[in-house]
Amino acid sequence: GRLASSPRLRRGVNQIWSHRPASAVLHRDISIGILRENYDKWERRVPITPDHAKHLIDNYKGDKLTGIYVQPSQRIFPDSQYEKAGAIVTEDVSNTDILLGVKRVANEDDLIPDKTYMFFSHVIKGQSENMELLKAVLDKNIQLFDYEAITEDVKDPTLKKRRLVAFGKYAGIAGMIDTLQCLGRRLLASGHSTPFLNCSPAYVYYDLDDAKRCIEEIGNHIEKDGLPVSLEPLVFAFTGNGNVTKGALEIFKLLPHKMITLEEAAEIKKTAGPHNRLYGLMVEQKDIVKKTDGVEESFDVKHYRANPSEYESMFASNVAPVCNVIVNGIYWDERYPRLLTKAEMTDLYEKGNKSLFAVGDISCDVNGSIEFLQYTTTIEKPFFSWNPATNEAVDDIVDDSVAVMGVDILPTELSVESSKHFGDALLPLLKQIIIDGFTKDGLPPELANACIARDGSLTPNFEYIKALMKRPAMVHHDLTDSHILLRINGHLFDSG
Repeated sequence: GRLASSPRLRRGVNQIWSHRPASAVLHRDISIGILRENYDKWERRVPITPDHAKHLIDNYKGDKLTGIYVQPSQRIFPDSQYEKAGAIVTEDVSNTDILLGVKRVANEDDLIPDKTYMFFSHVIKGQSENMELLKAVLDKNIQLFDYEAITEDVKDPTLKKRRLVAFGKYAGIAGMIDTLQCLGRRLLASGHSTPFLNCSPAYVYYDLDDAKRCIEEIGNHIEKDGLPVSLEPLVFAFTGNGNVTKGALEIFKLLPHKMITLEEAAEIKKTAGPHNRLYGLMVEQKDIVKKTDGVEESFDVKHYRANPSEYESMFASNVAPVCNVIVNGIYWDERYPRLLTKAEMTDLYEKGNKSLFAVGDISCDVNGSIEFLQYTTTIEKPFFSWNPATNEAVDDIVDDSVAVMGVDILPTELSVESSKHFGDALLPLLKQIIIDGFTKDGLPPELANACIARDGSLTPNFEYIKALMKRPAMVHHDLTDSHILLRINGHLFDSG
């Protein structure tokens, strides 16, 4: 991370740290606690690995670091590896200065008052299921830093902020692997036996190299024997251009494939089988939305991000009719049009277009950009079917439906690689905290801007959440009847 060197950046950091209570001040010598992951039994990721812990202990213990304390847990790295690295494995982490986790604590009662926490809180979009957590954070005078908000210090609000500490690439990799299995099962339900059935869930593989070898072997069978002659050419539509989508493409490109344009997709659909490769379509934002005023002009992504209410989706008419699999890695919040609504999916079915076999919704926003993601799925039961004819979810994969993958902790299926990747990104920030302390002049702006709460209040960057905490549970409506569109200008959500 970088120090807040300019006067304006220093003022921003000072605003966050100048009124901290004495009980919350972190001294020059600090201690780090690593929390037990108890939000989901499958969660085996870690914020820092034993190697990361050893690096910090070897370089800073006895000088600026008093120690690293690790709660016992079912991590992918055994507790003994942390002990070998010099950390202390203990249930009691109440005396540590900063507590690191991956996911939020399962029970708000486990939060220790007047402490500093770092974890994925999933509150910055006002997610209703986590508002009780945020209330407890405020009530207990906890300083909360959210990894999701650690981004580049970008001043232009129309520019996308690149996240600096994230698992996104491995969500994309695991999500693509699971989507291939989902597709294989959906095609089987329609009477097609394909090599995709031999793709196991990502967590089954010993490591990522093992998974890639299996995907390559599946590709060899497709290239040699072809897909069933009765099966149309399979087009995979990829949304988003961040690390999630890059990870998904890393797996997809291990298979025999050709990347095509939207214009080429319609022509490819007319070709007869058997097909010995897949087709990949990178969906650009100009293919997804258009101005609601009907004025045709070159697409301006900055204008779209700044004025999303002036746009409407055309994904259902432009992209959905020519794709068989959607791999969704796009950022979405309630300001933006959905990619695909329930009503649009029903309309496609009523018109006889049933080509969409599967959706791998790696972004995993419930009732979000893919509206028929009715709920998140689990590693044990990763798929469900959405029936556009009845507008109902079926807890199985069946014919005449869209198979949906919506696992919300995908990177934990590749816990070793994803934890190393995440810790590599977090380590520089931790080193700077250890060296300079949590002082108003020492905190890098990337971290200062990620502080959700302090002193029992939301920080200025996140005061907008206060209004979202008061709202009732979100009810989603299809705007097919007469309605009024209310546009509210001003800050609501940070992108990132």
